[in-house]
Amino acid sequence: MTKNTTQRAALARRTSSSGKIRALLSLGIILGVGAVSTMAAWSDSATVQGGTFTTGTLDLKIGTPPVDNNPPQFTTDFAMSNMRPGSTTDAVLKVTNSGSMPFGFTATASATNSGAGADQLGSALTLKAYSNNSSGSCTGEPVSTGNTAADFALPPQQLAVAATQNLCFRATLPTNAAAALQGKSSVITLTFTAK
Repeated sequence: MTKNTTQRAALARRTSSSGKIRALLSLGIILGVGAVSTMAAWSDSATVQGGTFTTGTLDLKIGTPPVDNNPPQFTTDFAMSNMRPGSTTDAVLKVTNSGSMPFGFTATASATNSGAGADQLGSALTLKAYSNNSSGSCTGEPVSTGNTAADFALPPQQLAVAATQNLCFRATLPTNAAAALQGKSSVITLTFTAK
């Protein structure tokens, strides 16, 4: 054989064996991808459901027995007829936490008057609150004082679940009350707010 023929035969053998190697490598890639694809097709998962979430309740009650509004005994006790300068009346009001969680509460006051102009009895009455008095007579230091019912603000008080707090309220007609207040009347309304 000639040198040219020998080189061509060697080239043909290399090309043929190179083609076989390429074919084998291609087959390996296909099999490798197939193997990877098979492993990726396996999966697992798990779920968990949490517990129930429930909101609590705020339920402020007042009076004995506890009611939502206008306890009859307090309405009767926190009144006075024939007031004159220097007159004072006291009444105890029980505040109850009937809800499912502790809360803080405050109270404000307002007055509804009879009569017109500057001779309003509600603007002349002073209002004080005392804590934990149950005897019907306010004693100790007041926890809140208002020059008038409109100025009254009870600072925040805390109540645990099912707890109660007695507040004694005192209304006073000052000794320097104007003569124009004679024959007048006023109703003091206390508004409690729990948070």
